[in-house]
Amino acid sequence: MQRSIIFICVLIAIANATEVSWVNNANQYNFFTPNNWNVNRTPVRDDNVNISPNNAYVYVNAPSAINSLTFDSPVNGTLVITGSGKITTNNAVLNNSATLYIDSSLKSAPAFQSNSSTTLLSKLQIKTGSIDTGYFNMMSAKVDLINGNQKINSNYINVVNSNIRQVSSNSEIKFATRFLGSNLESISSILNSNNKGLVSTVHSSNLSFTSSAFQTDNYMMFENSKINLVASSMRFRSLSLIDSGIFTAEASSVSFDKLFHTQSDNTITFKKFSTLQSSTGADFVATYRSSIYLENTILMMNGRFVLKDRSVLSFGGLVLPLTPIRIVLSDYAKVQYKGFFNNLFHSNNILADQAASESSEAVQNRELSTLTFELNDNAQFESDQNLNNINIIGGEKSSITLSNLVLSNSSIVSSNGLVINSNVVLNESTISSDVTNTGSISGSGVISGNLENQGTLGSFDTVSKIVIEGSVNSADPNSKIAILVNSNTDYTQIQVSQSLTLAQGVVVVKVSSAALLENNEFQLISYGSGEQAVTDNIVVEFENNQQVNYTLVTDGSSVSLKVNKAHEEPVTKSVLFISLMSVGAGVAAITALIVGALIIRNKRIKAKQADKGVKLDDNNSSIDISQ
Repeated sequence: MQRSIIFICVLIAIANATEVSWVNNANQYNFFTPNNWNVNRTPVRDDNVNISPNNAYVYVNAPSAINSLTFDSPVNGTLVITGSGKITTNNAVLNNSATLYIDSSLKSAPAFQSNSSTTLLSKLQIKTGSIDTGYFNMMSAKVDLINGNQKINSNYINVVNSNIRQVSSNSEIKFATRFLGSNLESISSILNSNNKGLVSTVHSSNLSFTSSAFQTDNYMMFENSKINLVASSMRFRSLSLIDSGIFTAEASSVSFDKLFHTQSDNTITFKKFSTLQSSTGADFVATYRSSIYLENTILMMNGRFVLKDRSVLSFGGLVLPLTPIRIVLSDYAKVQYKGFFNNLFHSNNILADQAASESSEAVQNRELSTLTFELNDNAQFESDQNLNNINIIGGEKSSITLSNLVLSNSSIVSSNGLVINSNVVLNESTISSDVTNTGSISGSGVISGNLENQGTLGSFDTVSKIVIEGSVNSADPNSKIAILVNSNTDYTQIQVSQSLTLAQGVVVVKVSSAALLENNEFQLISYGSGEQAVTDNIVVEFENNQQVNYTLVTDGSSVSLKVNKAHEEPVTKSVLFISLMSVGAGVAAITALIVGALIIRNKRIKAKQADKGVKLDDNNSSIDISQ
């Protein structure tokens, strides 16, 4: 019954509505001048108003209520609402070359109100003022929001094949909006797209912000839609990139409160010291082979990164975490470092100052926080650039590969081992894992696990101090332990808690002239147990090929180098070593016999080679090796 009554009322309203048309009198522009209308009166509430002449110019500076508005001038039609002017209607259609221009002085009321719907197929220009419409349909429209404050209030805004341009303005668009094949360009402006918990969608459209601020609630990007931020800021509750959505931020700030999600074919990119912030509990999630690239980016996230389904998180340039961040990977997800990441091993202050000057004062006087990578399932971590202040937790099936980098103030824990492909320098870092080294390991740090050395342990360029809380096996014929001796206080020290095996490897010791002081002694290697090969495979080289009388001293758990005397004349190389121990009276007697035989033998050698500088240690605990 009620529906019937409503329907009858609508029919009565339509039947009673009068068609009122603009007659376009010369030099007559006022909406409220009676003779500007074909009925020779001002339009009233029940009138259907039509403005269709070419070059029609209609000026509204006071309130008017009408039933409907059709504005479809084929050439240069303009409807101006200014001052305290206002049009209230049930439906409005703007077509052809019609332009609705609003510059209103109303503070709380809309200058244009359409209770049911507004269809815009032409132009809308708002300097100052607001539009309130139940449903707003923009089709092949052009909207300019220029040099003022604007507000478009609608239950649903449908933007199809249209262009919205915002310049030097503070604008609000609400509630839910759908972009399809359209462009929104914001320059030096503020845009608040308030959709009140609803979801706005973007399809095959571009949203571009330059020196602007964009704030919204929930957005979803479909097809090849794009959001591009340049020197701008964006804040949202949730944003999802589906299909081939693109998101790029350069020298910009992005913050979110709940979710930033991508399953797009295209990469989410942050560059030029952009800032990425999130609230507590908010996640940045990548799924379905999607990718995130952070280059010269400041991270102030209180939530997590979550990567699944072969997604990739790549770092390039500087990435500066100012809050502790956890990065969780699973299902073959991967982390890659493509640029120098936190290259702070050499110059922490310089790089932090650079970031501060190029991006935000937020970096100043802030210490960098820790990034924690949690590798689950078959997740992968790969880096060939410097790492600083990170934690990596590897699972049973995960893989970690390091190449050509400095690992500073960091910790790596893995139950599935770790691979070093090329030069890795430890700087106060710990690796709690078995390590396979096919490159080189040097610097200062701890390896809490076994080391399979197929490359080089230590360096001839810098002094290393490495502790290996496991065993070392150098089974590769090309493997070596490199020891550098610069002075009596500056020399490489390798500590192996368990066994040291040099079945095919070699230990090469390079000694600087500054260390060649008589009776200087350097403990080079210590180990829990070792084979005879530990000492048999030691080669000592002196700076400028000096000829030096030296002794290798061992007690079965360490090897030390003792400088006896430097020679001025060339001598022949002799490699001879024995370690003597006395345990009980029986062992002492056997030792005395052996020592006596050796003394007699070496006295003969000394007599024959007196001119070659070979000298025996007086305490007979070891034998000198001259070179």
